Amino acid sequence: MIFPVYTSSRTMRISGSSLMRHSLPFTCFANRRQDVAGVPVHHPAVGCIKEYIDEHYAEPVRLETLGRIAGLSPFHLQRIFRESEGQSPNEYLQDVRIRKAAELLDCDTPIVEAALMTGFYDQSHFTNVFRKATGTTPRKYRRKRKILQERP
Repeated sequence: MIFPVYTSSRTMRISGSSLMRHSLPFTCFANRRQDVAGVPVHHPAVGCIKEYIDEHYAEPVRLETLGRIAGLSPFHLQRIFRESEGQSPNEYLQDVRIRKAAELLDCDTPIVEAALMTGFYDQSHFTNVFRKATGTTPRKYRRKRKILQERP
């Protein structure tokens, strides 16, 4: 089947299979790349990178290192990761760190230790990132969790 494609200066005609192939990168829902059936498309390297980040979140993680692990250039890796996950590798790393830090705070780990154990440079940096991600400071988060746990 032939579909007309309108551009600002002319109309092009392309076949259906060509249309699908060329429009696939632009078929997004919530910043995630999807195939024709609407199922998110995952590059094999993305799973490998997520696994690496999940295991090494407490260490400094550089985009160049992730690129070497995936066998891709850092820029290509960042692009396919964002298309697949809807966020950059760095944003995913911060999400993992915040999630792990929240688990530590739930176990009454001191805030400064939770910050250092999850890869943040200091308590101030951790507090700023935690507040931005959760809408509350680590101390207020801990207090709210304790109150909720004490309720019958």
